[in-house]
Amino acid sequence: MKKIIIVLIFLFGQLHALEPNSTLKLYHHLFSSFSLKKSVSVYVEDNAYKNIFLKSSYIHLVQDIGEADFILLTTNAMLKKLKNKALPKETIVITDNYRYMEQWSGVVGAFYYRKGRSQFLFLKPRLDEHNITLPLEYDKYIVDEL
Repeated sequence: MKKIIIVLIFLFGQLHALEPNSTLKLYHHLFSSFSLKKSVSVYVEDNAYKNIFLKSSYIHLVQDIGEADFILLTTNAMLKKLKNKALPKETIVITDNYRYMEQWSGVVGAFYYRKGRSQFLFLKPRLDEHNITLPLEYDKYIVDEL
């Protein structure tokens, strides 16, 4: 019985995390906080995110990592691929999984769900490396180290 409850909680968290309208609104705000561009290019391999981002006139999906303003890291396979790839310095990597920030210093920030609540986390040294200054509303989510 406990396993079933845990699986249902996990599934609910995943469904909640990718509710299209709120997810799109959140990423619009997040990307616009990083960039002053009128539109941004995003590389993501996850089909759920692709389907959500396709509804946006602000977010343009790209097939080539080298053309992306932002990379949304969502899987272990993608993490392995990116770790061995030389990315343009101006490309910002964010993730939906806190653990990926621990595993690779190329990740600037994370948006993820924990206990059904959305969480942001940004690392100050990594933001500084990209010369990124986030709006004051994100200050409480910026830490010096993990």
